Amino acid sequence: MCPENTMAAFAQALRLGADGIELDLQLTADGVPVVFHDRTLAKIGARGPIRAHTLAELRTLDFGGWFAKRFAGERIPTLDDVIERFAGRTELLLELKPDDEPPARVRALVEAVAARAPERARILCFDPRVLRVVARVAPRLARVRNIDVRPEGAALARALGEAGTLCLPARLVDPALAEAVHARGRELFVYRCDTVRNLARALRCDVDGIITDRPDWLRAELDARR
Repeated sequence: MCPENTMAAFAQALRLGADGIELDLQLTADGVPVVFHDRTLAKIGARGPIRAHTLAELRTLDFGGWFAKRFAGERIPTLDDVIERFAGRTELLLELKPDDEPPARVRALVEAVAARAPERARILCFDPRVLRVVARVAPRLARVRNIDVRPEGAALARALGEAGTLCLPARLVDPALAEAVHARGRELFVYRCDTVRNLARALRCDVDGIITDRPDWLRAELDARR
């Protein structure tokens, strides 16, 4: 429908019935948090990682034309852009993508995001070390531990100690895991919930949040079950 992580995509998600938007944040060479997923700019036909470019340099690039001609000229959003347009209208799930950044740059990213994030924003990350920085720098912000494998035993206990919400692929959730998460007073979110089978699994487990690439489909499915 729209190129990911663009203002066009976020606006379309709200039109299609989403009650929140998830976006990926990285830090530019001059310390500005911008919205982009990949480690490099290869997807849009440019070179190097986000961190090698200033915001001014990135603003000269086309972040929509790679997806479809009608999106040509779409510019990279900053976190400030997203907050100005969407904060107060919808929930914001801010995923930090520091990758292999050194500790000083990780802290700089966390501080830059924390200084801007609305009170109800959630900070997501796959790296527990980053979430520990978030806990120190901005304890007011809700933390979400992203994970891509089903946690068991000690791994589950660690994950639940790192954040108030555990978020994993919908295909991995089951009632036993959901019960363990909820018994500890934590929330359970699922992502990649884009099929009827995965949605049924998520609903059976009474998850607290669903992340999908198909908000119109999800809204229709949920309405049909009411």
